[in-house]
Amino acid sequence: MEVLKIENLKKHFGGVQAVDNCSFSVEPGKITALIGPNGSGKTTVFNLISGIIRPDSGKIFLYNPFLFKDKNITHLPPDIISNFGVSRVFQQSHLFANLTVEENLLLAFNNNDQNFWSSVFGLESWGQKSASAETSTRQSQKKIVAEYLALFRLAHMAEKPARDLSFGQSRLVEILRSLINPHHLLILDEPIAGVTPELRDMIKKLLLELKEKGETILLIEHDMNFTLNVSDRVIVMDAGQVIAEGTPDEIRHNPKVLEAYLD
Repeated sequence: MEVLKIENLKKHFGGVQAVDNCSFSVEPGKITALIGPNGSGKTTVFNLISGIIRPDSGKIFLYNPFLFKDKNITHLPPDIISNFGVSRVFQQSHLFANLTVEENLLLAFNNNDQNFWSSVFGLESWGQKSASAETSTRQSQKKIVAEYLALFRLAHMAEKPARDLSFGQSRLVEILRSLINPHHLLILDEPIAGVTPELRDMIKKLLLELKEKGETILLIEHDMNFTLNVSDRVIVMDAGQVIAEGTPDEIRHNPKVLEAYLD
């Protein structure tokens, strides 16, 4: 059983074939890395999985643990794909600068626009829940957020505005928010890019701890030392195609991979 299965994906932008007949799968409870030289199509594949862009052809299947079967998500919009269980961290920061760390994290619990704006501005929830039920729910959510902040050693920053965070701290908060968002596949686009060595080690430790807890993670990361030491399986792309798959040790010695990176 694969959590994610991609079959013959193709995507071009003008005259550029960004993804060309790409196929691979992601197994549950493991860290899978998608690597390749700049321009090889990795982030385009992530955007296709997330529904941000649509493929020219091919299919994307996500395993639904509640229905015990695959769901074709190829042409679904991003919000529906997220609700089906895909949670993503992007390359660039997407925190709300004027909200506190806690407020940014509480947004992960809301899956529609109504609840989103209720969270941001404290609006009433249109009578769908009683005031006591809303209060109880929010207290429970705040408790979960506090537990995750403690896990990430960020408890002292709960009331700090996101605009005051360092780049590395912002990355940690974004990973944390993606974890709080209900999911069964976590995809991370360059989670350690631009962070300090100390935070890099912390993120590595956290990813390994998450795997031990059963998380399924698909990541892009250009730091090969980090990637090959944290991943169970590595998929290598070049010119929009998968050119190799295997364990980190197999990838280290694969002549096609060495050629792609040395070209």
